[in-house]
Amino acid sequence: MAGKFINRDKSSSHPLVAGGVYEGVVKSVVNGRPVVFVKQLKCTYSDVNFIGNSTRRRLIKNDQVLCTFIDNELSTLYILGSFNKKQDTFAGKEKYNDLIDALEAALNLSPTALDAHKQTD
Repeated sequence: MAGKFINRDKSSSHPLVAGGVYEGVVKSVVNGRPVVFVKQLKCTYSDVNFIGNSTRRRLIKNDQVLCTFIDNELSTLYILGSFNKKQDTFAGKEKYNDLIDALEAALNLSPTALDAHKQTD
């Protein structure tokens, strides 16, 4: 029966979509790594990777973030960026909204899927 073993360790009646984009809230930052609660999954993830981390932009408690899983692995969460409705003084509103458009295209989302997160003021 080699090759026919089924691993049911991660089975679920409501499976998660590994390529989905989720909204999260930073609950705390421990040793420079955020702890994030993901609303749709009702789960808290610690030691989360922040793709846009820099010395100019650090996450703080209550920051709203967009998160995803990569490589079909549901164990490690990655933060794509934050969307606190605060204008990025370095990039500006137009570049931020362009980033949202690019994210929708890269993840094959509808062109208006993330419009609620675009900056308007």
